[in-house]
Amino acid sequence: PKTDRTFFPATSMSSPIHQPPCRLTEINDQVDWNAGSPKLTHLQRAAIALPTVNLVEKGKILGTVSINAISSVYTLALITAWCCGILFLFLKDANNDSLVPLLIWSYRVATGPWAYFASKEQGPDGKGFASLVSATFAQLAYIVIMVIICCTPITFLSVIKVFGGFMLVDFLISTVVAYMLLKEHKRVMEESAAFFE
Repeated sequence: PKTDRTFFPATSMSSPIHQPPCRLTEINDQVDWNAGSPKLTHLQRAAIALPTVNLVEKGKILGTVSINAISSVYTLALITAWCCGILFLFLKDANNDSLVPLLIWSYRVATGPWAYFASKEQGPDGKGFASLVSATFAQLAYIVIMVIICCTPITFLSVIKVFGGFMLVDFLISTVVAYMLLKEHKRVMEESAAFFE
């Protein structure tokens, strides 16, 4: 006999999220369709870009990395919330028959926008490296969670922990790479300043 599996038991988050449906005009006000990313992210980047440029010009590596770390934490939290939220919404009423199709569908819905944003940010000289790494780690985390869900029951809190672990590794890699690049940039700038003196 077929039995339905409970993926998110009552102790985690069993009650569905009740929100009024969004109207198209509300979505258009929140998203900048031409740029391909949410307006809030653009505002956040602009707010962080000005102090970062000043710190880079002054050669303050630690301050620059610290400000960029704040930006990274925000972005990774947004990715985690989006992907875990999509997983919850797709699987809250899933049963054994609909599990695999819903997992595959939710994977594309959850990770597709981040992969698209990362592809649009790619450029010469490693531009967009951090977004590519973030999209890749989000996809890896989602695949691991999909396998775990297929093999064993898991709570929603555990899903967030697994996904957060992958995002933490992404944060550490991105921060170390940013530090190394800024250190090399500072060294090159000092050598070229000494050469022209």
